[in-house]
Amino acid sequence: MVSRMVKHLGALGLLVPITAHAQDTMEGLLPHGGDIEESLPIINGAVADDDDYPMTGGLILTSAGSKAVVCSSTLIAPDVVILAAHCVDPDALAAYGYTSGTQWWSTEPDLAIYDGSGDPPLPDDAVLVRASVFPDEFDINTMQKRTALNYDIALAFLDEPLEGQPLGVLPTDDEAEALTTGAEVAIVGWGQTSQGGASGVKYWGESVVGAVSDYEFQVGPDQDDVRQCHGDSGGPTFLAVETGSATKERVVGVTSHSWDSTDCASAGGVETRVDYYLDWIEDQMGDACADGTRTWCDEPGILPAPTGARTTSTTIGDGIRVAPICGTVVPGSGAIVAALAMLLAAARRSRTLERGRRR
Repeated sequence: MVSRMVKHLGALGLLVPITAHAQDTMEGLLPHGGDIEESLPIINGAVADDDDYPMTGGLILTSAGSKAVVCSSTLIAPDVVILAAHCVDPDALAAYGYTSGTQWWSTEPDLAIYDGSGDPPLPDDAVLVRASVFPDEFDINTMQKRTALNYDIALAFLDEPLEGQPLGVLPTDDEAEALTTGAEVAIVGWGQTSQGGASGVKYWGESVVGAVSDYEFQVGPDQDDVRQCHGDSGGPTFLAVETGSATKERVVGVTSHSWDSTDCASAGGVETRVDYYLDWIEDQMGDACADGTRTWCDEPGILPAPTGARTTSTTIGDGIRVAPICGTVVPGSGAIVAALAMLLAAARRSRTLERGRRR
């Protein structure tokens, strides 16, 4: 599997307030031909704070005198973030009119001020994304709905390591066997929480796994389930596994696209399976150390789960099901399964966890 490395250092095209041309393009992709605001089924969720999944972060893009938070993501090494390919692919971004800018990563739970309408100062903890890499096979124009092989996964390398920050743990092949239909999972994101309304605030929710394939899986198969919607692209799905490690939850998924043409109105979105790409991730992390791209290489490859006594529960979250959160999934079949973060832009314009989620 060949990968495309984007060493943007300020040159990567990013998602900023939508242009008129881009808005026209996206309107044609919405279900039933409706307009953007009328077609966005947004569902409230549970507000998260600094201690809730502290390894997650929002991706802020800056360009043309504006800043907008458009994707969610997870820190898996002091200088490596895992997210979706469509969040960083220049071709995908250029299709929406974005050809320049920079990306920054922040764990600030309230990023609502970065809505693309102005140019406020960056959060105090913001770190520059110096480069990103994703599979060469990824193509926004040929993404398929349901569960398919879409290659929608990426790594972003930070300009400085965050050595004191909690990290998300990736599953081993054996641990990934727990990813089955009906398994309880937790999802985290900075997406919208009311129809056509505000976004940029960190939310989390507990849900269940629907359909599962070798490459992707669905979260939230029923209308009452917690599920993603516009704004959570690249965000994590956590699964608790049986393990001797003190950290029980694994980052098993990355939010990618919608399940069908109903968007997130009645069924949850589809996640890229992280375990399918473990060899790819290992290779890319090692290669980025070898060529000087990375800023922290004490352990070049995938970091193992921390050792220690079994001190935390193997359940997800607080063991309750909360109201659905909304994230980054949009309709699609062939053509473009529109990047969730991109529709978010359009709408904006008009390792350790106590009981699964605490430090």
